[in-house]
Amino acid sequence: MSLANTRNLWRFTAAICKSPTNLATAFPHGGDALGIIGDFVFTSEPNNVSVEAEEYGGVVCDYVRGGEKAVITGVLRTWDDDAISAIFPNTATGSGSNRQLIKSQVAGSGMTKPGKLASAGSFPLLISSDAPDHNPSLLLYNAIPLIDTQVRLSSSPAVEGGLAVAFHAAPDDEGKLYHMGLLEDMSL
Repeated sequence: MSLANTRNLWRFTAAICKSPTNLATAFPHGGDALGIIGDFVFTSEPNNVSVEAEEYGGVVCDYVRGGEKAVITGVLRTWDDDAISAIFPNTATGSGSNRQLIKSQVAGSGMTKPGKLASAGSFPLLISSDAPDHNPSLLLYNAIPLIDTQVRLSSSPAVEGGLAVAFHAAPDDEGKLYHMGLLEDMSL
């Protein structure tokens, strides 16, 4: 049993990176830095099926474990062209600035058309704690990037701006969804 210790409270910021290659190195761990994520929420929704005992009037006596749906939603506090091209399905390089331009259109040359699987743009995603020796990090082995269901790019003189994003965990080739823990205990 662990004793209460205020040093164990989780209060941290984290940065996210696409396709890390070495968790023992400093951020971005050999991958592409996507930005600092704030207000992030990791949810895991198990799909358990109840087993009912008819002889006891339908009382639940056990559960059959099914798969789970794991999702990270959050607000990117900082982002760059790598983040824009990784998250949005339709982007292009701007003709004047050479920066990424988000293009919302359903037809045209090089555009991701409606009906295409979002998993075509999936990649390993690491939410890397700013205190990796104390706070956990989260690795999605095959993250499907999506714009949060209620996409918002908020900005105000009184509040920092942010871009709402979501990453859904899909199984990789080995069936792994995610690992959460200290970086030193995880592997790619």
